[in-house]
Amino acid sequence: MKRILTLLVALCMVVGLMAGCSSEPAADSSAAASTESSAATESSTADAGESEASGNFTSDEKIYIGMTAPITGNNAEYGKTFSVAAQICIDDWNAEGGINGKEIVMDIMDSRGDAKDATEIAQKFGQDEKYLAVIGDFTSSCCMAAAPVYDENHLVMITPSASHVDLCAMSPYVFSVAGRQDGESPFIAQYLTQKFYGSELAVLMYVNSDWGVTCMEQFKGRAESVGLEVAAYEPYMEGEKDFTATLTKLQQTGADTIVLMSQAQEAAVISQQIRQMGWDVNIAISGGAYSQQLIDLGGDAVEGTHISSPVDLSKEHASPEALEFMEKFEEQAGYPTPTHAPWTYDACEIVFQAIKRADDAGNLTREAVRDELQATKDYDGFGGPITEFSEDGDLTRTYLICEIKDGAFNAVTDFSYGME
Repeated sequence: MKRILTLLVALCMVVGLMAGCSSEPAADSSAAASTESSAATESSTADAGESEASGNFTSDEKIYIGMTAPITGNNAEYGKTFSVAAQICIDDWNAEGGINGKEIVMDIMDSRGDAKDATEIAQKFGQDEKYLAVIGDFTSSCCMAAAPVYDENHLVMITPSASHVDLCAMSPYVFSVAGRQDGESPFIAQYLTQKFYGSELAVLMYVNSDWGVTCMEQFKGRAESVGLEVAAYEPYMEGEKDFTATLTKLQQTGADTIVLMSQAQEAAVISQQIRQMGWDVNIAISGGAYSQQLIDLGGDAVEGTHISSPVDLSKEHASPEALEFMEKFEEQAGYPTPTHAPWTYDACEIVFQAIKRADDAGNLTREAVRDELQATKDYDGFGGPITEFSEDGDLTRTYLICEIKDGAFNAVTDFSYGME
């Protein structure tokens, strides 16, 4: 009963999407979203690197999981991060004999960051009974569009990144390890913008998506409650390139801080245009943009900017196990470890533990995997501790502030900063 309303809303979204309302042209039967599993796996091998684990498997059976991610398109770096980090976790398990002697196999399909494609992929995974869980997708829009399909097929979808406050309540089969936006956006308002910068007047730009609107609303609510004055909230369309008209209008407000609720590519472009117009303003960026892509694309324009992060990725603070993971990731991916890499590893790890517990009990079904995943407690992950999932299947995380300095993310506070 508790999820009927949200499921009805989401099913309406899916009907609209299937009618052709998507931000990109729909994929045809030969496109990435409809790629056969074997072909998708072969294409992912080049990104994730050849599996190093041969394993001593004692069973001819295999454990199949799916991955849905933007392997191509504007968010392709995030898709690569997902695939590389997941394959490292799979290799670690398979090196020890897999799950009870059964090899773990991952098939990857490319959603391109498109909600219609993500829904079609969910149908393919859902209708193939061999899949016990799916890792992904990247955006809240993709996850929310696909959630009713996973629910109908009783197939777990666990996202390493989507953080919309309503996502996990849509289905008992939908989980997120990313933390909810009603944790991060208020932190950015109160602790990064007001406390750290001492802002007297701020403005905010946000991508006009499910995720971006939620970020803006959560920021606005906290700003109003703590007395942070915000002169304007300006949306922009995903994929937009020229922000000069909006930035000129925001500059005229006299704001001392601009907050960007953006992914890496757009945050980099906006930062460049801010500096090109000579606007001397603090730039605060939401943690969704925490990626090497932000630094590579933004260059000098993002030096001195600040970003929220729920993970301390500094190697001097990493455990030996986390450091080993980061070294493997950077060798295989070819870029420094972003936030979503440890979260992807952790998502895979707790799913594999859930599958093992279900198999140990002699009840290896999709329903049992969901129940065992919900029961996860006190997992000390590379991306931070998971004490337990909420009833809806999501998490509350704490945050720190990082500065981009000398082409790298550097923590300038600890996690206690937002608790004072």
